Parts: sequence; C-alpha cells; structure tokens
Amino acid sequence: MKFIISSCCHFDYPITLEKAILSYSNGMAESFHNLLNIWNWGCPYPFLIDSEDDTDIIPMNLEAYWSVEEKKHQFSINEDLPIDVLDTLKKEGIYENLVFGFAPCDGFTMWCHGPSKSIVVKSTHQIQSEVGKYMQPFTYRYLLLFEHWDYDAETWQKYNDEEIIPEFDYIEEVLFDGTHDKLHDGGLMNYHQAGKPKKLAMKWHIKKQDYTAYFWFEDEEICKVFDRFYGAHPGTKTDFMIRIDAEQNKYELALYRYGLKEPQVISESAYQLIVFKNKFECFRSENYNQPKGAWIW
Repeated sequence: MKFIISSCCHFDYPITLEKAILSYSNGMAESFHNLLNIWNWGCPYPFLIDSEDDTDIIPMNLEAYWSVEEKKHQFSINEDLPIDVLDTLKKEGIYENLVFGFAPCDGFTMWCHGPSKSIVVKSTHQIQSEVGKYMQPFTYRYLLLFEHWDYDAETWQKYNDEEIIPEFDYIEEVLFDGTHDKLHDGGLMNYHQAGKPKKLAMKWHIKKQDYTAYFWFEDEEICKVFDRFYGAHPGTKTDFMIRIDAEQNKYELALYRYGLKEPQVISESAYQLIVFKNKFECFRSENYNQPKGAWIW
C-alpha cells in the first residue's frame, strides 16, 4: 500500500499551523510546521511520509496547534484516527493520500484522496460554523434530461420516437466539502451522500458531435439554495436535474423531490456555464467571467 500524509487549510479562512504531531501504531511520531496548502480545501500538500515501503505504519493520533491572523490564539485537537480509514485506502485502490484540513477555531476534516476520487472520512466542524456550512452532506443524484425547450410555451418537451436523442457519456464533480469524483463509473447518477456542488463537468454526444459543459457555482447562492430546499431534512432523496437543449443553447438546473408539484429551478445567477462543441466554444452564460482554461481541472 502507498499513501501520503498531507495537509491543507480552507482558502477562505487561512490559518498558521504552528505545530502538529502525528503518532503511529509502531510508536513513531512525525512533526510538521507551517506547510499548508491554502489554495484547495481537501487537496494534498505532501509533507510527511510515503508508506510504500512500510505497510504496517498506521496513523493513530493527531495533535495540532494553530493560530489565526495576528491574534496568535492557539487551539489543539486530540483525535483517535479510525483504523478503517487505512482499510479504505487499501481496499478501494483509488486513494493515494490521507489529507488533514484545518480551519480557525473549528476542528479539522480528514479525507481519503486520489486523482479520480476523494471522500470525507471524518469531520469535526460544526454545521453552523463558517467552514461547517460547506461540510454538511445531502442525499441526491444527478439526473440528465435531454429535451426540447419550447420558447412559446416556456416548457420542456420530450423527444419523440423518431428523433435522435443525445447520448450521455459522463459527469464529473468537485464539491465545496473538498471532495471530487471523476471515476466515470455511473455512481453519481445514483442516490448518494455528497456536499454542495462547486464545479460540474459533463460530456455527451449526438452522432459524431461531441459536447462538454462546465458549471461553476457561487458558494453563497448555492448554499442558500440547498439549505432552503432541504431544510431540516438533508437526507431527503433529491434529483439534481440538468436539462439540456444544446441546439437552442438552453440549459436549466433544478432540484426535485417526491411530492413536489414541479422542480425548483436554480437561478442562473447561482452558477456560470460554458459549453464546447467538438472542442470549440459554442455557448457561455451572460455572467461568465472565468479565466481562460478554467475548465481544465
């Protein structure tokens, strides 16, 4: 087994890591100082140990001290690290890093991380806190619908039997809780627990015409959308609907759960969108302001 212990802190809430000590099952301890990746919450910044040559080393306990801005207030955590985290790293075969994320005054998060997927395995952030609002899991699935938009009736119409329906290829996600999924195994189309979406990428084709679409979500707005829709029931099974009419450059996102009369449409101000056809740009939302190449992630 190979994994790398890493650290990061939330880019919106930077801290200074004064000192941290990670103890292992074999009695060893490693310390690290001021090595935090402040750009990407949940992404690895290697600093400790590559265990490729020692499969028996199991991280058991973490003790960390950090300060916020100039106040130099220090906080500490002592947490037993679950052994089944290492079992996850071994069994799945897709994770290479064990990442620790710190935030001011508010505990830490631990991820199993790999290039194609990462998951939260432990989080001590309170949901009501500044970072905790990004960490709350919800139950949903992505539901892609290729339909026609009727501008006169302002409704979506299904394809008829004689038409060629676009074929879905895959969807990828990056979430505000620091996780991502680029496995292309269809798992995102099933109900699962996940954080609020930060970025989405999807690919489909119509005969020999290939399309890719990229969404970027505004954090405050998408947080309000999810909190308002789910309320006190984050476990409610929900369809995250993505309606596409590529011929008319009409795209719509909505949330739907059983019992609603109609889906609740997500305002276009909550996200930015760019679409490519055969690798050439064919559509962008009016509010699009991402830098060139932002869709490469």
